[in-house]
Amino acid sequence: MAWALQFDGVNDYATFASVSIAGDFTVSGRFKTPPVLATQILLGNTSSNNGFIALFSNGTFEVQIDGTALSPRVSGLVSDTFYDFTLTMAGTSISFEVSTLTTQNYSNNDVLAFNSVGRFSSGLYFGGQVENITITDPLSSVNDRNWDATASSHAAGTPILTDTIGGNNATGVNMPTDGSAWVDLGGGGIVAKFTRTLPAPSATISGGFVFLLSAGWFTDADQGAAGSPIDGGTNSLANGGGDMK
Repeated sequence: MAWALQFDGVNDYATFASVSIAGDFTVSGRFKTPPVLATQILLGNTSSNNGFIALFSNGTFEVQIDGTALSPRVSGLVSDTFYDFTLTMAGTSISFEVSTLTTQNYSNNDVLAFNSVGRFSSGLYFGGQVENITITDPLSSVNDRNWDATASSHAAGTPILTDTIGGNNATGVNMPTDGSAWVDLGGGGIVAKFTRTLPAPSATISGGFVFLLSAGWFTDADQGAAGSPIDGGTNSLANGGGDMK
């Protein structure tokens, strides 16, 4: 069973201890776009507008690292839809993959620095859902994170996205504390189907009455009306009918 954390697009977000990586990295995750596309921050920094991953009202998806916007943007996002993304830097080469959309490649070696899910210093709050986000530093595991909504507690209280790697959790800010921020995406259950096969029914006709005996059930037929099972009419048992009740 999978879960996601819902953001309201107004003033809530999740904050975590800043991750700063000067060198190779991978950032990946799964999120759902808001019901109406708007310019919103998926990952950012509450003290700066220089680094972020953002989506825009025209369905594009952009990365900015240390003040440098990577161009062109990935395009083709639609509203209310889940996407998987992977942003990878190796040396000075960066690739940005978003589900089945066109992968974009860039040249950059600036410093990655994030400390929030759902906003940057100027706001632009995210209004969709986050299922998971992972940051991997191949040179220093101290920067590794895996915020997983499914592995988090979904009970009432301040929503906290659990980091399953090092316990560097992301804490919800301005989010409801009644548990309603968590969305059950379903899946993962066991469905059992039971079928009972009954023996073929047996019919006995006697004195104008029809009795159907099967698996302990008793049913009597209509009596005497024109076309009923006992008068030989067009709907009678004798003529292949089935007016029993």
